[in-house]
Amino acid sequence: MLNFRFDAFRSFYLAGVAIAALASCDVLPGVLQAKADEIETVDFSSQVRPILSDRCFHCHGPDADNQDSEFRLDSQENLVADLGGYAGVVPGDLEASELIARIRSEDESDMMPPPDSNRSLSEEEKRILEQWVAQGAPYEGHWAFEPPTRPKVPTAAVTESGWPKDVI
Repeated sequence: MLNFRFDAFRSFYLAGVAIAALASCDVLPGVLQAKADEIETVDFSSQVRPILSDRCFHCHGPDADNQDSEFRLDSQENLVADLGGYAGVVPGDLEASELIARIRSEDESDMMPPPDSNRSLSEEEKRILEQWVAQGAPYEGHWAFEPPTRPKVPTAAVTESGWPKDVI
């Protein structure tokens, strides 16, 4: 019995050492991140809108008096509008989306947000924006401007005694 416990412990220990060794090199984290990117669905309201609002709307938002560019990010129509042979966002196409080219640019004259704006995007924020464009760039209006809808009332089963029964 003692020998079995030692063998089991040794197996778990060796498995842990192997995982730690793989995690310390760049192979395992890259593989795990690639798998996470494949299945993660980016939520516009909780992930994309805060980035756009904090980093982009100052110059590309709904206030026409503060516009530094004809490109606007405050509606789906403005996102995909033709800007003279190119578009800010081409849903599903990272290569054709000017937004992605600008956030990844190293050239200070093309870089967004511009260096003199005192705003910048982290690598995670850039990844979220890329994932969003790759997933078709779904755009949702702000919840305050969406008409309210009544949710469906769940149906409840009736027991033999005549009382309704549901999960609550």
